[in-house]
Amino acid sequence: MAKATVSGWDAVPQKIRQAAARGVLAGTESVRNEAISLINNSPPTGRVYTRNGVSHTASSPGNPPRTDTGTLINQIRTEYEDGGLTGVVVSAAEYAKHLEFGTENMEARPYMRPALQNKTREIQETILSEIGKALK
Repeated sequence: MAKATVSGWDAVPQKIRQAAARGVLAGTESVRNEAISLINNSPPTGRVYTRNGVSHTASSPGNPPRTDTGTLINQIRTEYEDGGLTGVVVSAAEYAKHLEFGTENMEARPYMRPALQNKTREIQETILSEIGKALK
């Protein structure tokens, strides 16, 4: 039996993983930026309240939350797992989950799930583009 070994075969999967990780990085940052944009651009259509002498108009249920103190936006960050092949967008604000999913006293004002939905196609295209470049 004759056998031939292709030199560098082990490097090909590594190149693909690195390219995919670049795409995941770009996509994850894009989702983070989209979540922030949704919060910053949410329409002032909810109830009006005053806190510390400052009036604020909240968002309506179903719309992303409107920024008030900036805490929610400032707590949104990205994390990476699996050698960069999994990107996670996290909001560490203690009330982030309540806004995203609602509570028994408040309807949801999602911003993370819509951000991911808005960017899914872009993420897929970016990852495929990075892999395509790596294979050239």
